[in-house]
Amino acid sequence: MGKWIRHGDWYPDTKLRLARADKVQCEGGRDHHRLVVDGTVQKLQGDLLHYSYPTLSTFVEKTIYFSDIYLQRQLDAGKKWKASHAVLRPIWRFFRAYFLRLGFLDGFPGFFIAAATAYTALVRHSRLYEHGKSSLEKDTDA
Repeated sequence: MGKWIRHGDWYPDTKLRLARADKVQCEGGRDHHRLVVDGTVQKLQGDLLHYSYPTLSTFVEKTIYFSDIYLQRQLDAGKKWKASHAVLRPIWRFFRAYFLRLGFLDGFPGFFIAAATAYTALVRHSRLYEHGKSSLEKDTDA
């Protein structure tokens, strides 16, 4: 949105990015991975320009992509849909991003990020509901 984000859920977003290949292992899944280092790490000063969502369209596309991964992870873990998660987690994500992490100081982009974060939580938690309903309908059709 043409503005450097300094608050909310997107900044600062500290990640380990550089490591010696012989001292690091990558762990995690397709959505979130992390580097586990055998040894000490140091923090570099400065910011890395990272354009995760260059357009609103890419944001929507990635929301779908990550909700697919989340759904599969929940199914693999045998999780069931919970109304409380679908309702309360999006509210919490907005409140945390906009108020607790001061997203309102970034103006409209801060509001958008907080609302978008809440939206992605709603989509993720609704996918399990959708999957359960479609599975139930398939069972009754047979």
